[in-house]
Amino acid sequence: MPLGVADSGILRRAMRRLLPLALTLVLLGCDDEPEMADDPPLAVPNETVPENPVMPPPGMAMPTAGATTEFDPPLAVPNYETLPDPPPPQMPPGMQPTGAPVPLSAGFQPDPVVQSGISGGPVGAMEFSQNTVGCAGYVAPQPNHVMNLMTPFQLLRVLVNSQQDTTLVIRGSDGVFYCNDDREELNPIVEGPFHPGVYQIFVGSYQPSINAPYAIGFTEIPQVTCAQLAGPPPGGAMPPGAGPPMQPQ
Repeated sequence: MPLGVADSGILRRAMRRLLPLALTLVLLGCDDEPEMADDPPLAVPNETVPENPVMPPPGMAMPTAGATTEFDPPLAVPNYETLPDPPPPQMPPGMQPTGAPVPLSAGFQPDPVVQSGISGGPVGAMEFSQNTVGCAGYVAPQPNHVMNLMTPFQLLRVLVNSQQDTTLVIRGSDGVFYCNDDREELNPIVEGPFHPGVYQIFVGSYQPSINAPYAIGFTEIPQVTCAQLAGPPPGGAMPPGAGPPMQPQ
C-alpha cells in the first residue's frame, strides 16, 4: 500500500532526527570487541620485581634484590677448597746464592762475619767480568754469596781463606766488578769503600778442575787476616755459615 503524504512527512522527520546520531557513530567508530586484560607483572618467588626493571647485558643473569658485585660465596676453583697462597717472590735469575745472604750495616757486630763454601766452577772469571783487570780463575754460574749493604761503608773488607789457590770476583748491582787474586799468599782480598746495594760474590779456583772448601769473612777491621778466618775470629767467635740477624730492607 503506497505511503500517503502524511506518512512520507513522518518518515522524513524521523530520518532528520536519526541522521546526526548515525554521523556520530561513523566518526567515532564502533568497536564491538571486548578489551584484553593487561598481562600480569613478572612474578619471581620471594622477590619483588620493580615495574620497569633494568635489564642486564646479554648473557648475564638478572641480579636479585640486595645483590652485590662481590662473589658470594667466594669464587670456587675445582679440586681446591680455597685458592692457594701465591708463592714467595724469588730472587732474579743469577742472583740466587748457594750460601746464605749476608745483610750488613756499618758497625755490624760481631765482626768479622764468617761463612763457608766450595770454590770454583766452569766459567772463566776474565770473560765473565768482561775483561776487568785482576779477575782471574774459574767461578760457578751462580754467586756463592749475596752481600746486601744497607748503609755506605768507608772501609769494608772481603777475605777468603783456603788450602787451594782461590780468586775473588764481586759484581755490584751497578754492573761494576771488583776482583783480586793472591793478595795474602794464595788468598784474595777485596777492600775499600762500598755504596749501599746488592753485591754478588763468586769465589773461584785458579785452576778449572779444582773445587776447594773455603772460609770467607766480611769485616771493617783492617787488622783481620785471611789466616784468622780458619780459627776464632777477632771480635767474637762465629761458626762458618752463620751471619748477623736479618734486618728490614
